[in-house]
Formats: sequence, C-alpha cells, structure tokens
Amino acid sequence: MEKRHIISSLLVFAFIAVSMQGKAQSLNYGLQVGINQTNFRSDFFYHPQLVQGDLSSKFTFGVNAIIEYKPNKIGIALEPGYIVKALSSSSLNVQERDLDARLHFIQLPIMLVVDPSQNLSFFVGPEIAYNINTAMDPEEYEDVFINQFEFSIGFGGLVRFKEKYAVGIKYNLGLNSLTEKELGIAQSIVSSTVDLIDTRTKSSYLQLFFRYYLK
Repeated sequence: MEKRHIISSLLVFAFIAVSMQGKAQSLNYGLQVGINQTNFRSDFFYHPQLVQGDLSSKFTFGVNAIIEYKPNKIGIALEPGYIVKALSSSSLNVQERDLDARLHFIQLPIMLVVDPSQNLSFFVGPEIAYNINTAMDPEEYEDVFINQFEFSIGFGGLVRFKEKYAVGIKYNLGLNSLTEKELGIAQSIVSSTVDLIDTRTKSSYLQLFFRYYLK
C-alpha cells in the first residue's frame, strides 16, 4: 500500500474519532510523559573483517496529549505527541569511530482501548510518525536516515488510580525502514570498491509512562 493511502486511512480514522466528541460525557483529556528504551533493528550484510559493531539501545523520552472517547468499555484514543529515538554503535568500522544518533519525531498513535475492569485498560493500534530532526555524531552521516515517515503498531496496558492518574507500559514496533538499501556509513569509510551493506533499519521502543487526566 502506498504511503498516501496509509496516511489517508489514518486521517479518516482520526476524523471519525474526533467527530464523536458531541457526547462530551464520554470524552477524557490528559497529558502523558514516558521513558523509552529505543532499539534499532538492521539486517547487515558486510565483510566481517572490515566492519564490526553492534547497535545498542538507549533511553529517551516522549510526551503526549491524550484525547480519549470511550462511551462504554470500548473506545478510541488519539495520542499526538513528541518522541526521541536514539541509537549508538561502538567500533562500527576499522577506524574505531563510534556512532551516535538521535531522531526527533512528532507522532500520532491511534489506539483502540478496551477496559476489562474499571481501573484497567488495554490498547492496540497504528501510529504514524514524522522525523523533524536527525542529530548524528559523526555529522556527515545525518543523511543516512532518509525516510521521514515511519509507520508502526503499538500495544500495551495501563492501571488507573485515584481517578486522574495512571501508569502503564507500551511496546511499539516499526513496520517500515528508516534507511533504504545501502546504509552508506561503511561504504564511505571503507573502500567504495567493496559492496559492504544492503540493509533495512527499523525502530522499536518500550515505554514506561505516567498519565494525568484533566477530565
């Protein structure tokens, strides 16, 4: 499915959810902050004597607004927000140069929410994110992450207490690659005559969050 069709479907889904707000008694608003352990998954095909290294997970953060429509035990939640995803790699090449990257995204998770009990919720749904900035060290590799849009699916649960507070956990799995084919890092460091890398790099994160309901 082309990207524009996916984006159109998500926007239609979001519009339907927001249009339900006529029933104000079923709407909840809130703010959410989370600590994330971000990971990047890559399929590397390289010459093992020339390029070595591991992609390591890093801790980052995210903030979201919560707009939740729940007329009964099943509802829909829009969670627009901002999230940072990061990676590091040690000894990525023969020159022993480490790599650090921080990717800044605005995101729109759209979650189907199910409440098996009054204070317990489970959720699952798609997420679209847009990369607004990439900071890398060394800086010359900032154009490695060429796909600005990321599509993913998330799921998790939360426990609500004292009516306005909740804590929860969420796992998000990226579905499309943020890089395409040749990663370019090793090819610019090692001889260009060596066909080193053909890769797809996808992200994921595990988030522990705290939520405060304004209503």
